[in-house]
Amino acid sequence: MSPELAKSYLGTFMTSKYKIMLKLTNPEVKGFELTDRLAINDAFTNSLKRVALPTPVLDEVIKKERVTEDRSVTIDACIVRLMKSRKVMSHTDLVQGIMQNLIMF
Repeated sequence: MSPELAKSYLGTFMTSKYKIMLKLTNPEVKGFELTDRLAINDAFTNSLKRVALPTPVLDEVIKKERVTEDRSVTIDACIVRLMKSRKVMSHTDLVQGIMQNLIMF
């Protein structure tokens, strides 16, 4: 497991509404670093059998790149479909056809 992934998982134990773990070093400073010392919160109690913790947010950069890649593939496929069906089109007609077919963007 990468250190950044471990940091995001451990951070959910401290920053959720259920304080399952406590930060021992610099508790007044927000955030969490891999060099911080942690301890289990002995005072934590909950009447539920299960506690729902939020899933850690993974790298937004990777998600943005993936979305951009998926969109470009979808746009390319739409262009191919339009050009196969009409053989010859002007640029403005092609752009209008893409806009009509890809209303999700």
